[in-house]
Amino acid sequence: MAAVVLRHAPFPLLLFLTYTLSGSCNHFLTLIMHEVAHNLAFKRLFANRVFSIIVNLPLGIPAAMWVWEGGPEGGVQAPTSG
Repeated sequence: MAAVVLRHAPFPLLLFLTYTLSGSCNHFLTLIMHEVAHNLAFKRLFANRVFSIIVNLPLGIPAAMWVWEGGPEGGVQAPTSG
C-alpha cells in the first residue's frame, strides 16, 4: 500500500522516510533487548533468552547475548575507575 502511495514521491522524501522508519524500528528492537536483559518480558530465564534471540534476528548484528555477559543479574557492568 505504501509503495503505491509513494510511487511518485521525490527521492529525498523516500530517503528521509526510510531513514526515520528504519531508525525507529532499530531503536525499538534494541530497547526490547535491553528490557529482556533485565528479565522483564517473561518470568522464566529461558523464555527471556529465546525472545531476545528472536528480537535480535532482524538487526543482523548479534547483540542479544552480549547483554547477557554481565551474569545472572543481567546487563554488562560499567567499569569503575580506581
